[in-house]
Amino acid sequence: MSAARVLIVLVTVCVPLHSVLADGGGPPRSVRTYQVDVNASRVFVKVGSANRLGHPHGVEARLKGGTLTFGGDGEMVFDMASFTADTPESRKRAGLAQGVSASDAKKVTETMRGAEVLDVAHFPTAVFHMTAIKPLDKQEAGAPGIYQLEGAFTLHGKEQKLQLKAKLESLDHQQMRLSGSFNIKQSDYGIKPYSTLGGAVGVSDELEITGDLVLTPAAK
Repeated sequence: MSAARVLIVLVTVCVPLHSVLADGGGPPRSVRTYQVDVNASRVFVKVGSANRLGHPHGVEARLKGGTLTFGGDGEMVFDMASFTADTPESRKRAGLAQGVSASDAKKVTETMRGAEVLDVAHFPTAVFHMTAIKPLDKQEAGAPGIYQLEGAFTLHGKEQKLQLKAKLESLDHQQMRLSGSFNIKQSDYGIKPYSTLGGAVGVSDELEITGDLVLTPAAK
């Protein structure tokens, strides 16, 4: 075979191989990884009443950390010791009237964090481990739009599968905001919904959890 024919064969083979390595041989170019800004992000929980004598509550909390790879996977770590009942913003998010006294809010917070409910001394974090973060609007992974988050949520030492939709928006040329919500039942995680006076006063089993997360590009 002549040198010219050898050169032609090499070019024919190497060009497709180069394309494979650039576009499919490693992580997709569209994959973007962000970390949660824990100071700017918040989580809110709406707690309903189980009966007419019960009182609904709003709860505000923070994350300890988190990383999300759009088009890939991720993790959110909730700081259970930060869960605080009936802050003005949490009650507003829950559609509840203001006016809860500081002393009443403190009592509810102490009960919620205590051994009968969240037991934060033994379970200081909850974790949403995401196995997939999929774009649903045909957008490039990491671009604004709706995403489906799939994985497992671990709370109070119990794990349950979790799937939800969340909206990704641009805040500036770097920061993004991810907002979404999901519902859980406390009993699914081994938590008995709080009640008193023989069950005459209590909160509902189902909780609505909403997150507003500010994301910044992860360090490479």
